[in-house]
Amino acid sequence: MNLSSVYLLDLPNEMLFNILKKLENVDVLYSFFGINNERLEKIIEDEFFFNSLNIALITENSTIIDSILDRFCDYIFPRIYFNVKCFIVEPEFMERILLATPYPNLTELKLFNFQRDSSLHYFTDNSSLEHILKEQITKLDLIHKDDGSVAEMQTIVGGDLLPYYIDDFNSNSTGIRQSLKFGLGWHWQTLNNGHRYVGHGGGLPGMTHLMLVDKTKSIGVILLSNGDTFLSIDLSKKLCQTILDIHIRLFQCFENTIVNE
Repeated sequence: MNLSSVYLLDLPNEMLFNILKKLENVDVLYSFFGINNERLEKIIEDEFFFNSLNIALITENSTIIDSILDRFCDYIFPRIYFNVKCFIVEPEFMERILLATPYPNLTELKLFNFQRDSSLHYFTDNSSLEHILKEQITKLDLIHKDDGSVAEMQTIVGGDLLPYYIDDFNSNSTGIRQSLKFGLGWHWQTLNNGHRYVGHGGGLPGMTHLMLVDKTKSIGVILLSNGDTFLSIDLSKKLCQTILDIHIRLFQCFENTIVNE
């Protein structure tokens, strides 16, 4: 039986690209960006690897966090800064990452494992991140994996958006009561009409939903759709924009109704 070896760089560019897309983009950047291989650099210049960076994936359980962040903040971010549109980070590393270099197109921030006591100071007027959070970020997600997450979200979005219910136990089919834990994330988002809304969205392949609330006017809109926004195609992007446009029109309709009454 004859054996032959095929090395990664022996593969054609299209196949290499498809393989790298199966990996986490932050792992691809950390491992392959800036290793003096022009061909690999050209492949990972695709916006897929830059637009949304989940840094929490590499900091949550790593034992070499400082060296990883050094490479990203000192070398990688200053070279890809223009293309970064979204960061997913743990709050304790947020300041270091956001101040590493300007990100002119960054508009979305997701804070993983948000803790009020240790993270709330970033949202004050004297914070080093004040300008970025107030003037640049238009969509903020707070991702909390511990009990009491609703209360934590209320602290940021305004305090009384939702009533706070706690159910510490849940019964399974055997009648044994088990601890119940849940996570909840809210984001704020500024739409094309210039108004800022608080909400939450999600979906699965083949379905999409979005709930937005205008807290100042006590108006909420929930839109359910059988459209698919998970595909990286123009049609999915158009669907996302259509959903937002419908929200704007419905908000205008409800606002006019309230005024007329």
